[in-house]
Amino acid sequence: MKPYINRGLSKVYFALLIVVYVATLFLINEGHQNRMKAYVNAHGLQVDQSILDIRNTYENFANFIYSSDLSDDLVVNILDKANNADPLQQQILRSELNTLLQPLYLNTLNYNFRQLHFHLANGQSFLRFHQPEMFGDDLTIIRPTIREVISTQSYITGFEEGRQMSGYRFVFPLFKEAKYVGSVEISVPALNIISELYTTYSDIDIGIIMKREVLEKIYLQEALNNHIVSLLSSDYLIESANLSLIANSNKSIHMIDDAQFNQALYKQIQPKLNEDVSFNDILFYDGKHYIIHFDVLKDIDRSSLGFLYTISLNDELEAMPQERNQLVFISTGVLMFMITIFYFVLKQEENFSQYAMMDPLTQAYNRGTFNDFANKIIALQEREKNDVTLAMIDVDNFKNCNDIHGHKIGDKVLTEIVNIMTHCVRKTDILGRYGGDEFVLLLPKTDLDTAICILERVRHHVEKYSFTKVNTITLSIGVYQIKPGESLDDVINKADIALYKAKSEGRNRIEEYIPS
Repeated sequence: MKPYINRGLSKVYFALLIVVYVATLFLINEGHQNRMKAYVNAHGLQVDQSILDIRNTYENFANFIYSSDLSDDLVVNILDKANNADPLQQQILRSELNTLLQPLYLNTLNYNFRQLHFHLANGQSFLRFHQPEMFGDDLTIIRPTIREVISTQSYITGFEEGRQMSGYRFVFPLFKEAKYVGSVEISVPALNIISELYTTYSDIDIGIIMKREVLEKIYLQEALNNHIVSLLSSDYLIESANLSLIANSNKSIHMIDDAQFNQALYKQIQPKLNEDVSFNDILFYDGKHYIIHFDVLKDIDRSSLGFLYTISLNDELEAMPQERNQLVFISTGVLMFMITIFYFVLKQEENFSQYAMMDPLTQAYNRGTFNDFANKIIALQEREKNDVTLAMIDVDNFKNCNDIHGHKIGDKVLTEIVNIMTHCVRKTDILGRYGGDEFVLLLPKTDLDTAICILERVRHHVEKYSFTKVNTITLSIGVYQIKPGESLDDVINKADIALYKAKSEGRNRIEEYIPS
């Protein structure tokens, strides 16, 4: 019976291995798809965040212009009078307003704003600084933002197509005392957003396509004259200037203006395109992988106008199928160890980035990872002539904390400090644990004064936070703005000298490096 039993067990074991093997292949493929999807989605989120950051910068500046100049009593009085004036009086008031704010308008052009536009209380155009000879048209017919600001008499912002351009509108109501007298709009063209995205990304095409039916139904011929039919679909139009920007950019991959590429792309994404929602995808074309990101554009009425979309050539996607094939080969060659190998590979892939790059206690970057990032950023910022600032941060009297409360509480304090710092700094800033209770923070595109403001916010929040059992913890910080040609070691040494000064002068303070 023994040989029979062995044969039976062999068959069962072989059948089990086959089942496990098939399941392993399925899981390998599923994992590969999930990794590809997660990678592409992360890319899309990064693009969206970049757009949001750029838009918020413009919005903050628009609010500043409004608060400092456009809500002035002289401006409001002119608009108030214009509401009840005859055409001749309106022309005099229009000229007066143009003279008053012309220097401001010319200055806004230097910061990529395009339009400064005043509207009467009924939504009629009063003064376009970019086209002062054109006025008196009823904007409520074609401009949802104007209808909304009249209806709510509150600040309105959103993406909108216009006669001459698409862009982000910042529309502010104007009041004389409590009476609504009209509104003023500051606008930035969508093409400016695209231009700024090109400073961040390379090997990419960025475009805005608008629904043809929307433009033909709502907007005047001026808007249509600025657009041509998109190669992606005849249902969408793209600004001629957008295509010129792509053609002239050295970071473009010239796929938006490639007819065959657009045919292949449209065939793949047509169902998603028709759903009027944002989405990400991957297109394999001519032996290369492209990440596709479509961000739906909606006006203030939540009506879909079209898409801002990016096409990115990505080399990392090329390596992912090779990794999958290697796993399949290994699984085929060692069936008896399939489950162990698969589990090991999956866990290694899942945890590699975290354990290789992050400090396991605080989840800040470890020293090696921080140095790698810092060297690359310093080299990049030197080429681009941008400011970079570095800070060394030390926890005051941390040894006493460990001695009194124990290392477990000390570890908890370090974790809480990193959480506070992470929430206080920007997403572009790089925080690393340099050793023990010492941290290092790199602030790209940041001069010394701005860095000190950010660090002061960090210091203040830590000081006010009630830590586990310890209650109050303070930080000493040394900061130094990097000069061209300096090595990371030199920079860290100078920030460390400033940190020592902060310690010696009483702790819980920020000191900048001053050469002796």
